[in-house]
Amino acid sequence: WYVAVGDLNNDNQSDLAIANYGTSSIALFLKYDNDSFKIQNTYSTRDSSRPQSIVVGDFNDDGQVDIAVTNYQGNTINIFLGYANGMFSSPWIYSTGTFSSPLSIKTGDFNNDNQLDIVVTNSWTGNIGIFFGYGNGTFKPQIIYSTGSNSQPYDVAIGDFNNDNRSDIAVANYQNNNVGIFLNYGDGNFSNQIIYSTGSGSGPRFIAVADFNNDSQPDIMVVNQWNNNIGIFIGYYNATFSNQTTYSTRKGTAPYYATVGDLNGDNRLDIVVLLYDNRAALVFLGYGDGAFSRQDAFSTGSNTAPFSCAIADMNNDKYLDIIISDCDAGKVIILVGYGNGSFANEQSYSTIDNSCLKSVAISDFNNDSVLDIVVTNSNNDMIGIMLGSIYTNGVRENTYSTGTSPHPRAISLGDFNNDAQLDIVLANYGSDSLEILLGYKNGSFPMQTKISTGSLSVPTSTGVGDFNNDSILDIIISNSYAENIGIFLGFGNGSFEVPQTYSTGIGSIPQSVAVGDFNNDKQLDIAVASTGTDSTFVLLQYNSGTFRKQISYDTGIDSTPWSVSTGDLNNDGWADFIIVYSGIDSLGVYLGVGNGSFLSPTIYFTGSSWYPWGVSVADFNKDNHLDIVVSYYWYSSIGIFLGLGNGTFSNQTTYSTGTYSGPNSMATGDLNNNSRVDIVVANAFYNYISIFYGNGDGTFSNMITYSTGYNSDPLSVAIADLDHNSRLDIVVANYGSSNICIFFGYGNSTFSEPVFYSTGQRSLPEWVSIGDFNNDARLDIVVANFGTDNVGVFFGNNNGTFSQQMLFSTGTDSTPSSLAIGDFNNDNQLDIGLASFGNNNFGILLGCFNGTFFSQLTYSTGDKSQPNSIATVDFNNDGLLDIVVPNSATDSVDIFLGYAKKTFLNAASYSTGLSSQPISIATADFNNDTLLDIVIANNGTDNIMILFGSGYGTFVGQKVFLTGNGSHP
Repeated sequence: WYVAVGDLNNDNQSDLAIANYGTSSIALFLKYDNDSFKIQNTYSTRDSSRPQSIVVGDFNDDGQVDIAVTNYQGNTINIFLGYANGMFSSPWIYSTGTFSSPLSIKTGDFNNDNQLDIVVTNSWTGNIGIFFGYGNGTFKPQIIYSTGSNSQPYDVAIGDFNNDNRSDIAVANYQNNNVGIFLNYGDGNFSNQIIYSTGSGSGPRFIAVADFNNDSQPDIMVVNQWNNNIGIFIGYYNATFSNQTTYSTRKGTAPYYATVGDLNGDNRLDIVVLLYDNRAALVFLGYGDGAFSRQDAFSTGSNTAPFSCAIADMNNDKYLDIIISDCDAGKVIILVGYGNGSFANEQSYSTIDNSCLKSVAISDFNNDSVLDIVVTNSNNDMIGIMLGSIYTNGVRENTYSTGTSPHPRAISLGDFNNDAQLDIVLANYGSDSLEILLGYKNGSFPMQTKISTGSLSVPTSTGVGDFNNDSILDIIISNSYAENIGIFLGFGNGSFEVPQTYSTGIGSIPQSVAVGDFNNDKQLDIAVASTGTDSTFVLLQYNSGTFRKQISYDTGIDSTPWSVSTGDLNNDGWADFIIVYSGIDSLGVYLGVGNGSFLSPTIYFTGSSWYPWGVSVADFNKDNHLDIVVSYYWYSSIGIFLGLGNGTFSNQTTYSTGTYSGPNSMATGDLNNNSRVDIVVANAFYNYISIFYGNGDGTFSNMITYSTGYNSDPLSVAIADLDHNSRLDIVVANYGSSNICIFFGYGNSTFSEPVFYSTGQRSLPEWVSIGDFNNDARLDIVVANFGTDNVGVFFGNNNGTFSQQMLFSTGTDSTPSSLAIGDFNNDNQLDIGLASFGNNNFGILLGCFNGTFFSQLTYSTGDKSQPNSIATVDFNNDGLLDIVVPNSATDSVDIFLGYAKKTFLNAASYSTGLSSQPISIATADFNNDTLLDIVIANNGTDNIMILFGSGYGTFVGQKVFLTGNGSHP
């Protein structure tokens, strides 16, 4: 469909790159010295991916041209990294979102870090996606900006529209008949879309940015398919544009695509427009003042379907030629320019049968100073490269049999008894054992010791390393039938401890293990290849911040302890906590003694049948003593208990939240910047939040309300400055409408209309909290989704907008109801604690890297305990966070003290492909970035796969290399 031009092999010849929609590939055409091209190589973009658009750039700063492709049906982009010989890597794949159908792709530096980034148009989800480049050929997950409901953005272009030296973005919105402008703030964030109409029913499907009137200010050109014209928007210096001036391509031509260049050597930009149905290229010559004259149309040949084009000097005659991708006959068409705006009859170069060339790009891929061509073959799901000169062919290496030996399945070497001689360890598949052979100086191994790996364990792989940093080698095995890995810690004399085992998951069938430090913490980690799940994952050695139950406090029959809050209530430097007893209409104040234990509670009656629900603490009267606020679900009010500084409290003062309002969760903060603490309450029954502004003396104004939407049933509220304007904002979790809403504060006691983000169908969010989970200095939002058994994280974009939520499972039927945020293992990554009402436990999601989390660690709160709330603080002053959980069904409160423990935690799993059957795994630094990577042998799909390490225990890209049909590595 699309074509691009460039010197792909550095031979000073223009080569071609074409997107083949039908064959799901790109094709590269490298130019020969006799002005001819030949198909050099094709690269798959995966089955039924339907590559659409193509662009070239140096994404890893190695001086070689790389290729990026959009896959319309695959909902992905592919990155092919170029080598100096014109060959390319297997694709690195990045999702553009479910049902996004990306069309156009362009490159630019959007965050001023001197690294190329990528922008795509996601046609069916109505947005653009921006992938920020790391400069090593990998990219961050996309950040999206809406182009409007049902907008169907077709094409994107880049220019500096307001002269601030930042790359702005222009989009052609096909269904909404307009052009959208996104102005760059310079930090990777963009303004909301500014819209310019292209005319009713115009259908703009292509957009370009260039200076058409020589005023050094970028202008915009669009191709309006259904109005049969092109439109010119003249740009002004303040990022505004003139009304559109149109130039007809003639009735019934339905123009598809265009490109810009000086076709007649007069230093004025001209335009080439492709007429798909007319099988022609139409030229408009520019006058240099923003106006154009229509010239002749040049045929692309019978039975062609010109889809996209590029301009370059393909024959080194100093005149620009037109390179066109054909979606009918699957050809690359070149119209050779005479330098006066006219062109010779077409030359064509065939690609793969049944290909539909949708995009083309030009560059020098093999450093021979001859331009080459890359195309996308959309029907065959490939890209193809046409080199302008030399062929390069790979030669397969020889293979050698190792014979048959069914029982000893794996072998590793190491000095297990510290005698400076290598010893051998075998994994005996048939006898469920390890066999240690201690080596002698003469090369013999007379000493053999067998160690059981467990009944029906069926060990398949071994590895060696010092896992506990005692300078003694240990052994690791994969037990395929027992579905775990076992670690044998060595004594240094050739003997070993009883193994510690770590589950790899039901149905995983772990086949192979490898050892390396994947997160650069000087501790060995473990990589596992799991045949049963067609995946690989890493077990990172970590301080897990483990908890042990200290004590349980009986709260009394039918007390129903419902929620909890913590603070130093008597100013003794030790943490205390308050429990709401919903069943007996009272509060319990537990004063800590500094060692993790507590005095008997002081009980405060709240009012008969008031049903206290939520509790929070703050200093409402500026006396440096913490006070308490309680919400009364059935009494429709909040109550204030003023602290006396010794752990006791005044009689309460109540404030109505409205008749039958159903107040539950609360949050406190200075919402109007007057240095007084205010209160926000979520009212479930009447679907609004109440704000009580503090007077600074422990009293409050009458409430002000803001609607959270019809049937929203708000259950939780949190406060923070989300858009970095020094004004507090409010986030609400809406249980009934399965979303969150954000009220942005103006700092003057008023708030914006709510902005909504979905938490998923029937997710029923019960709790919301705020923290920076990916260490980017931008606040993120986390919700407990009671209905879908997961936690959702919305990552902040620094301007008050947020990404779509990323989900982390909390377990089947867990029904998470409350969250507590803190760094439980002191690794400077925020972690998430959650109360799982349905599974009678609390869970810890330890932060890993860049907003990812390890698999959940769970701690039982007792059978049928139904914990509904969770809070965290350091109760015993050991520098580690502890946890308090009220158990609503067993009328008790549990205290769990945190302590440090080294263990192995499951990091993210990576698919190796359907039916891939990964059977062996190894580690090395394959791309010379000093970070460990993983290579997996996929027995079922006849390939090896390399996962490239990030240095944080995660992996940022993959490459696949075929080993030959039937090779079964």
